[in-house]
Amino acid sequence: QQITSLLSGIALMAVGVAMLGAYALVADTLRRTLGGNIRVITTLMFDLWPARVDADALESAVINLAVNARDAMPQGGNLVITTRNIAAGTKATPEMAPFLLDQIEIAVADTGIGMSEDIASRAFEPFFTTKPVGEGSGLGLSQVLGFAKQSGGGVQIETVLEQGTTIRVYFPRS
Repeated sequence: QQITSLLSGIALMAVGVAMLGAYALVADTLRRTLGGNIRVITTLMFDLWPARVDADALESAVINLAVNARDAMPQGGNLVITTRNIAAGTKATPEMAPFLLDQIEIAVADTGIGMSEDIASRAFEPFFTTKPVGEGSGLGLSQVLGFAKQSGGGVQIETVLEQGTTIRVYFPRS
């Protein structure tokens, strides 16, 4: 179903989601399932605005980002999940244009190996993977991007070799 909605543009079941509660539950699950050498750190904004998103796709997106982060930290490291509100007219980062509408930002950062510019430029392409054959479908990040776009938002990637990667996902406030 996730691949179908990604590739065919089928509408997701968007409902008003209290983003803080949804992310607190996912972060708790991640702590138990990522392995003992990955430290999950959350900085979740207490008064995070709600967003109109598909709750299952939201959980899947965070898990996809966390699994990619884990794979980028074979010796262990920190997985940091943060959330924040971004008011209309504000830039999320210095490189970005100001948002026209209020946005919710969910960022997943790791202290892993990072990506080269070439890899980062292709990271959201469907079926693109740096993993050995049989170990990755190359759909995780493309699903995150598709979900964000279907929800009226977007995605930004920041990465530095040998320092880690941060992926920021944006959703309009509902």
